[in-house]
Amino acid sequence: MTIGLIKSIKLNYVISVVIYIAGTVISCLFILKNVQNDEDRFYRMIAPGEHKIYLRNPGNYTLFYEYKSIIGSRVFSSNPDILPNLKFILTDISGKEIRLSPAVGNESYSSSKGFSGVSLFKFKIIKDGEYILKTNHENSEEKNQIVLAITEGFTRRFLYLFGITGVIMLITITLSG
Repeated sequence: MTIGLIKSIKLNYVISVVIYIAGTVISCLFILKNVQNDEDRFYRMIAPGEHKIYLRNPGNYTLFYEYKSIIGSRVFSSNPDILPNLKFILTDISGKEIRLSPAVGNESYSSSKGFSGVSLFKFKIIKDGEYILKTNHENSEEKNQIVLAITEGFTRRFLYLFGITGVIMLITITLSG
């Protein structure tokens, strides 16, 4: 082997390592940025009560019981294993009821900002607009308040994030190979 060829091979390895590290860093930053911004995608409300909410995009949504939360200056903390004894009714602005389906599996989240929740229901809306979520205790003697949070397709969003990360890593490995 000539010295020029050896230098060329070493340079290729260095470039490959740099590309691989850069791709890994970009993937991690992409996930971190999107996960941190996810908290802004939650619409939080205190239950029981009636809340008018604006849902921006047609599609699937998840309703969470947020057992650790902060709304204004109020801190909420409860046992995630003891679900609230509430009746839930979601309607569009005209009063047409939207079907709430029990959440399948155990979707949950916990953030560094002190929010933690577990999924209760899934629902789908056909068009964006105002909706009304009514909640009340099934037992009229019960007075506990809890926090509910609604967000768009939680699982789909994470699959999207990891799919994009996978593409970035595939390109990185291809370029560094």
